[in-house]
Amino acid sequence: MRKLDLRNRTVLITGASRGLGKQFALHLAREEGTDLALVGRNRAGLEKVAAEIGQHCSREVKVIVQDLLAEHGAQIVYEQVRDLDLFGLVNNAGLTYYGNTEASQIERFRSIIELDFRVVVELSLLCLSRFRERGEGFILNVTSLASFVPIPYQSVYAATKSAAQSFSDALALENRSSRIVISTFAPAGIFTDIIKEAGLTRHMQKHRFFYLTPQRAAALAVESLKRHKRMIIPGFVNKLIYLLIKLLPRALVVFLSERVFSYDRYRLPGSGEA
Repeated sequence: MRKLDLRNRTVLITGASRGLGKQFALHLAREEGTDLALVGRNRAGLEKVAAEIGQHCSREVKVIVQDLLAEHGAQIVYEQVRDLDLFGLVNNAGLTYYGNTEASQIERFRSIIELDFRVVVELSLLCLSRFRERGEGFILNVTSLASFVPIPYQSVYAATKSAAQSFSDALALENRSSRIVISTFAPAGIFTDIIKEAGLTRHMQKHRFFYLTPQRAAALAVESLKRHKRMIIPGFVNKLIYLLIKLLPRALVVFLSERVFSYDRYRLPGSGEA
């Protein structure tokens, strides 16, 4: 099968002002010769990414400042790329939360459900309609190894990633006879600000051999995407974890997950924070 050629294509990336989204943008522009539409809430962050790209290569970069959690956020973004010859979508924007699952966090959980699943579905379907018209394109939805196992203390995050993974798998099969590549990227963890903001810094330090840098993660994801791989699990250790999840009894997998993510274990003494 012929590899995807991303040169002189235009790709839409959500959550592009920092972390993995930023590295997707830098890698695609520098290494693949791709034009970009970058989405995020932080104009300064997006413009900084665009300027960094401009220092290394001459690619077209459109900055779209939009809160995807706003009413009709996905539709608003889609309308802003109608005039572009869009070839690809990277659904990267996401939220997580680490702590006890309780009613006091319902508003936060609602935002996680909206951004990590509803927006993924809406943008995927809106862009898919464009790709069907042109007869080719790709969708890369960033999920997680959490897609395959319930994770205590990150229960809503894991549930939404599982939903996004299931949706993407089904969508890929529905479009398997087309020239549209639909893939998921499911890492165990990536060193980003989102990890710190969720209170998982100490967990990350303890299990750092599971984690990838955003630069490495983006490079691995793009290379596998170009080979039309439907589910991308980066790194030997992560692939081994995925295999064990599939082979071990589910009750044991959930028990082990609780031991790894035990909330009290990672809280700083007296602070109430991880």
